[in-house]
Amino acid sequence: MAKYHIFLLVLLCLTLTACPFFDSESKCGDEVIQGNEECDGNNFGVLTCNTIGFPSGSLACTNSCRLDTSGCQNLPGCGNGITEGEEACDGQDLNGASCQDVGIGDGQVSCTNSCTVDYSECTAIHQWGTSGIDRGTNIAIDSMGNVFVVGFTDGNLLGNVGRGEGDVFLMKFSWNGELLWTQTYGTQSNEYAFGLAIDPDDNIIFSGMTAGNLGGQTSRGGEDGFVMKTDNNGEPIWTRLIGTSGTDAVSWLTVDPMGNVHVTGRTTSAFPSFTNRGGTDVFYAKLSPTGETLFISQWGDSGDDAPGAIRVDSEGSILIMGRYTPSGTANGLDCRLTKLGSQGAELWTTTFGTSGNENCYDFSLDHDGTISFAGSTAGVYPGESSSGNFDAVFAKLDGSGEILWLDQVGSTDNDHSTGTAISTSGDYFFSGCLSGSLDGQTAAGSADIYLVGYNSEGQRIWSKMWGSSSWDNSGKFVFDSYGNAWITGYAEAAFPGKTHYGNMDIVLIHTHVGY
Repeated sequence: MAKYHIFLLVLLCLTLTACPFFDSESKCGDEVIQGNEECDGNNFGVLTCNTIGFPSGSLACTNSCRLDTSGCQNLPGCGNGITEGEEACDGQDLNGASCQDVGIGDGQVSCTNSCTVDYSECTAIHQWGTSGIDRGTNIAIDSMGNVFVVGFTDGNLLGNVGRGEGDVFLMKFSWNGELLWTQTYGTQSNEYAFGLAIDPDDNIIFSGMTAGNLGGQTSRGGEDGFVMKTDNNGEPIWTRLIGTSGTDAVSWLTVDPMGNVHVTGRTTSAFPSFTNRGGTDVFYAKLSPTGETLFISQWGDSGDDAPGAIRVDSEGSILIMGRYTPSGTANGLDCRLTKLGSQGAELWTTTFGTSGNENCYDFSLDHDGTISFAGSTAGVYPGESSSGNFDAVFAKLDGSGEILWLDQVGSTDNDHSTGTAISTSGDYFFSGCLSGSLDGQTAAGSADIYLVGYNSEGQRIWSKMWGSSSWDNSGKFVFDSYGNAWITGYAEAAFPGKTHYGNMDIVLIHTHVGY
């Protein structure tokens, strides 16, 4: 009898839809996810737009309890491999970015973890030459972003026939590194070029040394210094020789806002009204925009003195860096910074150095009057150590020439810092040649060209090296409006992927500086 009652109970349950004990079908719409339902009403379980691969948004559920993802928004999500929103790139999706974006014709870009484009590997290297000695010494940029390189060659450079033992060359490049033209200037004797500047009208002014009658001028004897002004296409406007009966050279120059040309050089003799102090003296000359010599000043010590760079500050005063032999001491050559008034009168002179010899190559002026200094030393500065032979010196000086901070870097060979410039962000950069390693980078040959940057407090923030299998060195460098650096110099072998033409070749490095 009991079995019969159980049977009737089961039969009754099977006929009543409200019986829950044997419900094998899910009921869509009851807010309970059952069976094959993906959702039910507002019940999505643990699912959200984010858990199924969307950065944000809201899920919905259909009447058949299936997920509706139309409300999930595919907003920018850095790291999903898709460039979206304000992202510049994402993973391998570079969104069309290339080194051309920053005006450099070679190199590879990549995407950072924050979905910004990394241009740090954007570098274009150019190498030209003849079978002889070709060397880039200085570089400048005009108001249109065109780049000019000056140097010297003793061969037939890029279609230009050599006039004598050695000529000066001037190259013009577009903002993105295209070589527009090359001009050479010279006599049947030797010419060398060292200084380069752009005047307010975008004329080109360069200086050096000649042993002939350059530009129709008459040699004063031996080797003379020269200053040449050309238009923006390299056509000469005027040439002036500056010299004595001895050996003279115009090493460096700068141009003030009025177009006056300020030069510094060296002489083994004496200019009118001056006396040679012994060996080689330093001279300073000011020329008008038309090339008229306004005045000349000369000074020196009993030994050989040599000029470095020359700058004009915001007040019109002239600062000249050089090296000299201290009188009455056992020290070697020291650095000397001299400030002259706008009319050439000396305002002050300060010196610095070690017990060894110094090379005082270059300096730049910051907007607040502080100074970046590039050189090398065979001694040891306070708090530094020597690695052997000459070490590169990077320093910041105050407006009176006192050292604020200094870094001495070198290898067991000779290392130098030959150029310095202040970046658009106010950081201090230095170039030169280094025989060892720098921040984990090792020289490819005997010495590599390098560029290294420091913030205003003296902390190193960036560095890079380039080189051939032999000896390479830089002259000067400049920054363009993109923040790229243009470095000129020479190489004694082929840079990677380039051709070595013989002896020394001209090198131009165009690299993005990002940090």
